[in-house]
Amino acid sequence: MTLHLQAKTEQGWIVDSPLQPLVFPDGAVHIKGGDNPAVYAYQVAYAKGLSHDELFTLAMWAEACRERMEKYVLILPYLPGARMDRGNPIGAQVYAWYINDIVSPNQLITIDPHSGVALQFFKEDYLTVAAGGVPHKTTVFPVERIIRHEIQDPEQNEPQVYQGVIAPDKGAHDRAAAAAKVMGNLPVYTAGKTRDFETGKLTGFHMEDELPAEGRFLIVDDICDGGGTFNGLAEAIGIGKDRLDLWVTHGIFSKGLRELRKNFGVIHTTDSYYHEDHNGMAGGFPADPDFVKVHKLAKYLYGEIDL
Repeated sequence: MTLHLQAKTEQGWIVDSPLQPLVFPDGAVHIKGGDNPAVYAYQVAYAKGLSHDELFTLAMWAEACRERMEKYVLILPYLPGARMDRGNPIGAQVYAWYINDIVSPNQLITIDPHSGVALQFFKEDYLTVAAGGVPHKTTVFPVERIIRHEIQDPEQNEPQVYQGVIAPDKGAHDRAAAAAKVMGNLPVYTAGKTRDFETGKLTGFHMEDELPAEGRFLIVDDICDGGGTFNGLAEAIGIGKDRLDLWVTHGIFSKGLRELRKNFGVIHTTDSYYHEDHNGMAGGFPADPDFVKVHKLAKYLYGEIDL
């Protein structure tokens, strides 16, 4: 289950909401509990990835909230369709239409969206206004705060693990630089990818900058899907997994972890994306906590609710 429906009481507690999914034998989705008294400060939907059925469940939940005249917030750490920010159709825009116009939360909270272009679709309040809805606020939590708090805070009296941060390409430089700054103003080294201009496929990897002969380094990026890009990059860097770790905010790991183990000492990720029990994942998380360290987001994202 990737969708959790909760509510904040007037006393300030976050509890399970009376509004919960109901699936009829024919597959139709509904929400039960809508007739319970509306005694909550607001309703919260926290989604770790979303199936298409759960998208429809969100719409039903939102309608129940509106009927109860309760405010509601959608916490969606992994922004759906953010990698589809061009082409025909523009998938990110379609998902944004659905979230903005049908679910239409009072506040949307997310973290580290893949594309600034995609994020703008979710921020454009005129989509909601045009549909007769209420403009919502979109909050993007700064991922570097988590990296500082969970991995390396220079103000804490602890050994500093990393001596530099690596951006996998020029497009990821700003994200890597933000992480490097909070980790102690570390140097940022940029890598590069070579593509076949006719096919668009990646053909190789290289370092734009030369790494020091000593020290441990952290590659910082937003998404790891199959892992091929990071494996190729690690091989091009060539310093060995005893000196190279990886941060990916959204760890999908669709092809498992076996190849990544060969190239990285530790992978840091968050629980933004729910995993089924396959490809080395168990109970929604990677099965090896010593290799894949999962940093939980709830304590950060719930604090961003502003209704």
